[in-house]
Amino acid sequence: MDIDTLGYTTEERAKGQVADGWMIEVECLETAELPRKGVWVGRWRLYLIDPEAPDKRRPVVTVRAARSVYRGEENVEYKEYTSLAGLASFLRGTGIRTITVPMDKGETARCSLSGSSPNPENPTDSMENDD
Repeated sequence: MDIDTLGYTTEERAKGQVADGWMIEVECLETAELPRKGVWVGRWRLYLIDPEAPDKRRPVVTVRAARSVYRGEENVEYKEYTSLAGLASFLRGTGIRTITVPMDKGETARCSLSGSSPNPENPTDSMENDD
């Protein structure tokens, strides 16, 4: 069984998919708090949005989950981020320059490489405009 067939993606694959025009949707699972000075914590999950099927979400899973799928198991463990810094680092690593992160449980926000986002209240920036 293939991870793509099941409708999931890994962090590494997500980077390539973003480069191919996919968007990332960030879902806040636990309201963010600032328990220590300068360290925002919460819980966020990521989904990839296919530009050709924007109503379908492909969850990002851990590498461990991907390996279990390749072994024929269906032990799917979603990749979750518990710090704003970790989440921002991953998004930046995909090439996204403007990061929008929901801070309250249940909220979502989308990020992409170019200004082609369908939501004008969620600004995005292209890597080409980095001058």
